[in-house]
Amino acid sequence: MIINIIRTHITPRIADGSIYINHEKICDTIESGPHRLPAGTYQLFPRKNRLLGMDIPAVCPLDKDPKELQSTIDPNSTTEAWITAGNGAYALKGPTIIVGESCFPGVVIHSMKALTTLCKKLRLRRRHVRKVLITITEK
Repeated sequence: MIINIIRTHITPRIADGSIYINHEKICDTIESGPHRLPAGTYQLFPRKNRLLGMDIPAVCPLDKDPKELQSTIDPNSTTEAWITAGNGAYALKGPTIIVGESCFPGVVIHSMKALTTLCKKLRLRRRHVRKVLITITEK
């Protein structure tokens, strides 16, 4: 499985892009500019989100064991992030990648639908942890 986030619109405050799985566009992404992860390759793993009541993807460096990571991500982290539902990047205070359908820079709609679709396609399960890689690039 080849998973890519390609950022296409980057400003100091926001980064817009899209997630592709096996070269098929799944949804759009937005990130807070100051908190976005550097371009590179990371691993995805499932983490329970109590607010949403479901497992959502988290991103961490290749050299970390996902089982050893905290259940929350440090808001000042530059190596870990959540992939979750939301509306816009302007209120984000930590490393989060919001998915949805882009309606204009920095804002997405239909976010929960996009997150559910993404999670189904990734098939991440906490009981069956396998290394799933994601590459972030900037265009």
